[in-house]
Amino acid sequence: MSNGYISRRAAVDFSIPLLTNIKCAKLLVRALARYGRGVSLPLQAYDVRFSARVITLPGLVSICASPEALKSLNGATNATELEEPQMNGRQPSCKQTSSSVLASWEQLDQEFLRGGFVAWVAAPPSLMVSDAETLRTVRKQLTRQSRCDHAVYASATATNAAILPSLANEVAGLFISLPGSRDSPTIAALGSTPSASDSLAPWLRHLELWPRHKPVILHTSSTQALSAMLLGAVLYARPLHVHAVRRREDIALICTAKERGIPVTCDVLVEDLCGDATQRGLEQSDVDALWEAADAIDGVTGSPRLALGLLLEAVQRGRVTMAWLSSRLVEFPRRFLGLMPADNSPRADTYVEVDIDQTERMPHSQGTTTGEEYRLRGRVLRVVLRQRIAYLDEKVLVEARCRS
Repeated sequence: MSNGYISRRAAVDFSIPLLTNIKCAKLLVRALARYGRGVSLPLQAYDVRFSARVITLPGLVSICASPEALKSLNGATNATELEEPQMNGRQPSCKQTSSSVLASWEQLDQEFLRGGFVAWVAAPPSLMVSDAETLRTVRKQLTRQSRCDHAVYASATATNAAILPSLANEVAGLFISLPGSRDSPTIAALGSTPSASDSLAPWLRHLELWPRHKPVILHTSSTQALSAMLLGAVLYARPLHVHAVRRREDIALICTAKERGIPVTCDVLVEDLCGDATQRGLEQSDVDALWEAADAIDGVTGSPRLALGLLLEAVQRGRVTMAWLSSRLVEFPRRFLGLMPADNSPRADTYVEVDIDQTERMPHSQGTTTGEEYRLRGRVLRVVLRQRIAYLDEKVLVEARCRS
C-alpha cells in the first residue's frame, strides 16, 4: 500500500479533513489568509463558504404592481411629469386594455423576478377591470406574458358598485381610487376630476356591497376623503387598506385610526420612503413623518428594481430591521391576499438568494442632471419558484407560460 493510500484511509477512519489536490490546498491557504490571522474557522456541516454574506429570503410579494413603476427608471424626472391617461370620463375598452396597456406587463414581470419578487397584483389605472368582459381579456393576456404568480384587482367606478361583487372570487380584491388622486407617481385619475364638493356616496356604496372575504384597497390624495372612507369602513364594519400613503397628515390620521382600533392598514412607495423628497414632490417633513411611523406601515410597494435594495440599505443604516423588511415584503402581503404563510424551512421550494455585501448606485431617473442617486444594497443572485430556477446571475431562465 502506498503512503498516499494509508494517509487517505487514516483520514477517513478518524474523520479528519484531508486535501490531496495541491490546487485546492493553495486555495484553502489563500482563503485562510484573507479570512484573518488568529481567527478560528470551525468545521461545520457546510459544503461551501462564501467570502460574501448571502442570505435566503422567502419570495417577495407586491400587492400593487403597475408599469408606471418602470418610468422612474426610464426618463421621468419627477412625480409630476409622469404621463396620465386621458380617458375623458370613460373607461378603456377591452381592446384598448389588451393592445396598449398590457404591452409593458411582460417587461414588468421580468423586473419583478430580478428584484426577488415571485408574485404581484396588477393595480389600476394601468389595468381597469371594471366588468366581466375586461377581466377575461386581462387574465388571458397576463397568463401569456407572466412568469411570476399574478392576480388583478377589480376597479371601482362611480357606477359599478352593484356589478363588481359577482367578480369577487376571480380577483384579488377591490381597488378604489378616488377621482383627483393625481399626485402619486403610480396612480392616475380614473376619469374626469370632480370638484371637492362631489359626494363620496358612490364609493361608500362599494364598501357596503363588496364581499367581506376579499380586501378593499383605497387610494386618495385627499385627507378629507380618507377620513370619510375610514368612517365608512367603521359604519360597514370592514377592514380598509390605504395604498401609497405620502403625506404627514395622512399617516398621522392612519396612526390615530389604528390607536382607536379601526381595522386599517397601509403601504408606502419605497421611492417616497427612501428617495429624495424634492424629486418626489414631497416636503422633507412628509418623509420624516413616514419614518417616525414606520411601525404603523404595513407594506412597501413601488419599483421592483428598487424595493429590496433600498430597504436593505435602510437595514444597514439601522433605520429598520430585517424582521421589519420581511414583514413588509413577505408576511403582510401574503396575509393580505389570503395566501399561505411563506415557508422558511431549508426545504422551501420558493426562495430568493441575495448577496447583501454588494452595493449599487442608480440615478433617481435616467437623463436627470441633479446628480441625485439611489444607494442600493444587495444583489439578487437566484430566484427559485416552485423548485425551478427562474432567475440566476442576472438572467431570466423561465419562459412565460400559462398558469392559473
